[in-house]
Amino acid sequence: MGRAWFLTPSGALHGQHHHPGSREPRPLPLRPRWLPGGQPHRADHQGHRHGRPGQPRQARPRLPRVRGRRRRHPVRPRGRPQPHRHRPGRGGRVITVQPPTGILLGQYTPGTPEWEQARGGLCITATEIAAVVGLSPWQSRFSLWHKKAGLPTPPFQPNPAMEWGNRLEDAVAQKWVDEHQDTTEAVEAGTWRHRDRDWQRATPDRIFMPLRGWEIDPGTLPQLLEIKTSPFGDEWGPSGSDTLPVYYRCQIQWQLDTLGLKVCHVAVLIGGWDYREYVVEYDADDAQILRDAAERFLDDVRRGNRPPIDGADATYQTIRVQPQGREDRDVGIPLELAARYEVIGDQRRTVDSEFTQVRGEVLDLIGDGYRAVCGDRRIAYRTVNPDGTTLALQPYRSTHA
Repeated sequence: MGRAWFLTPSGALHGQHHHPGSREPRPLPLRPRWLPGGQPHRADHQGHRHGRPGQPRQARPRLPRVRGRRRRHPVRPRGRPQPHRHRPGRGGRVITVQPPTGILLGQYTPGTPEWEQARGGLCITATEIAAVVGLSPWQSRFSLWHKKAGLPTPPFQPNPAMEWGNRLEDAVAQKWVDEHQDTTEAVEAGTWRHRDRDWQRATPDRIFMPLRGWEIDPGTLPQLLEIKTSPFGDEWGPSGSDTLPVYYRCQIQWQLDTLGLKVCHVAVLIGGWDYREYVVEYDADDAQILRDAAERFLDDVRRGNRPPIDGADATYQTIRVQPQGREDRDVGIPLELAARYEVIGDQRRTVDSEFTQVRGEVLDLIGDGYRAVCGDRRIAYRTVNPDGTTLALQPYRSTHA
């Protein structure tokens, strides 16, 4: 009969007997932590808690639990491993993960009403904080402001990159676990809010505990694992560095600050085959900057102070969906705005034509090659279709692609 251990949020270890062949350990007759006085849970015929009629049971989110690594069988002196004996449940101590400042809201499937509700309203999530500070390539302050204000926003349009990112998430996570035998399994983290700031939310990809030998050290903090996929290596540094896109750095700092943790590991698969790892440590100064910006942004939403229009495509798409019809009337615009519209429109048509020409010249010189270089500088590279023809000519914005 094995023995598993559970770590309560207060840090106390509770032992549990484990019977071979059973999937779940049978609790010892200890006082339940969730009932005062150690009274066992009873229900009346109406499905309510004993002694509290008329109040339905409230489902509590289950905190993530991680298990230590399974100990390998020793090798006999002659080099032959001992015969494997099946012992269900042997795999190390089990610990319930409780971050210092994180309150678990639940485990939600992305896109479900519960998931949207946990991330909606006047709160800022980890995927939104980069837009608050103007660093997101997908959202702008303008588009996020309209979302938080409850105004029309463009419908979410999934694309193949998002689909394959979701499909490959488990595979990339497993690769990271295989490369790190000094940690527990990395389990799905769920959606969290900060203990004192209800508006600060985060949904990390995975959470795990470091190991000391084969056992979990209850005195160490949990760590996060963020999983990414990218078609190109722009803005990603060499594996082992901390160079990654700034909008992902904002996301990770927000996650660490929400849960009160210190370290986040990042595993990224670039181009379908280039696997890299990074480690991002908590930066209190950066976290404070992000919190201050988020509070000012939410205050602007409450006061109705709309951000100025910028050049982000997300801003333009948000403006497109604001009208609910068309009236047959003229609307006057300032002379300066009219002149800018006409002049920049002419310039754009000229620049687009010139850029198409120069792309053709570069692509023609590359031929069936891969990169265009000038001296020791990489200028552009071509991606290809399955038949070898060119899919696109991409500019180099980093030396690490």
